[in-house]
Amino acid sequence: MLPRARVTTDINAVSNVLTHAFRNIAVTAYVLREKDSKWTAPNIPVDLLEPKMLEWTTYKSSIGGELVEAGDYAAVAIWFPPGVNLPPSPDDDEKIVQYRKVSGEIKKQFLKGRQYWYLNMLARHPERTEPGVIRALFDPYIARAKQDDVPLWLEAVSDHSRQVYEHFGFKTVAEFRMGAGKATPEGDLQEGGEGVRLFAMILE
Repeated sequence: MLPRARVTTDINAVSNVLTHAFRNIAVTAYVLREKDSKWTAPNIPVDLLEPKMLEWTTYKSSIGGELVEAGDYAAVAIWFPPGVNLPPSPDDDEKIVQYRKVSGEIKKQFLKGRQYWYLNMLARHPERTEPGVIRALFDPYIARAKQDDVPLWLEAVSDHSRQVYEHFGFKTVAEFRMGAGKATPEGDLQEGGEGVRLFAMILE
């Protein structure tokens, strides 16, 4: 039997999957990196990422993000429905503010004021290998977007994730850098660094 997506209110369980999946992601490393950090990006210490991911997940849920799981938390996603925006948090630092500015300008250019479904986060637990769980988190929302006659939008954080999204029909509309001039591609702080590469993608 193929796995099915299930909306959940278990913030801790969703956050746990996201923590394990994003602990080696460059953009997450850059966000958490400080000048006095002793760890090497993109390998983020779990004890640093875990409380931060719980904070982020809690906030996103509180403002209307839909937490979804498949395969008994083999994979999870956070979807924002059309018209539900992800407003700035009072705790956002300069890195997040800059990311919002750049990604927001790209959205304006390609969405042209349209409502859209936004995939904020998607992750498979690295120790889980059940087939079909990622598709289970996509198919219902692609169907809902078609029913609503709106596009779907996301930002891919790696070449691998971009390839996964392309498999579901997403197209890259823009490539941009987070931390340009301030970070390495791996997320370490570096003056003059080329920054962490991301991909804005759309499914229409």
